Amino acid sequence: MRRLIMIGKKSNPWREDPEVRAVLRERRKAERLWEVNMTEQMKKKFNELKRKFGRVDKEARMKRVKEDLEDSRHDPRALQRKLNRLLGKSENILPDTWNTQKLSEDFADYFSGKVEKIRSTINEEKTSTRTRQEKTLVDLQHVLDKFKEITENTLIKTIKDMPDKTCDLDPLPTWLVKHCLDARTLR
Repeated sequence: MRRLIMIGKKSNPWREDPEVRAVLRERRKAERLWEVNMTEQMKKKFNELKRKFGRVDKEARMKRVKEDLEDSRHDPRALQRKLNRLLGKSENILPDTWNTQKLSEDFADYFSGKVEKIRSTINEEKTSTRTRQEKTLVDLQHVLDKFKEITENTLIKTIKDMPDKTCDLDPLPTWLVKHCLDARTLR
């Protein structure tokens, strides 16, 4: 008798389930019978068992994965590792190098580059904001020359419906305007 050793085969723990093993055994038996007899009836039975095994195997695998993920719901790191393994992502996110000096310099260069990029973006936004403000002021001089009268209720509703977002250009934070409106100090 020869012994076959499988190297590097992935383990499928859900296949230890008695129902899955029983259907797998039946399928293999039907496959061997079909290989010997080659009748249409044996082929049909084998195909039926093949589909049944696929369904049972998938259900057992899904149940196992669900239980495995639920077991890790209170440990974010373990949960992330399991999700990465399921999605086929590599767990090692650090570069492969033996030279720690070069690695630390690469990290420093990478993050200092990110900081420089953020600073330049902020400076560009400040410049473009000033330019937009100047353009807006010029445009407003020509556009806002007629006003429509509104009621106090409309003004209160409009202010209350505003989101609580605030910009550096706002003279007062929106939440403070709303608070003053509620205190009726707007009059």
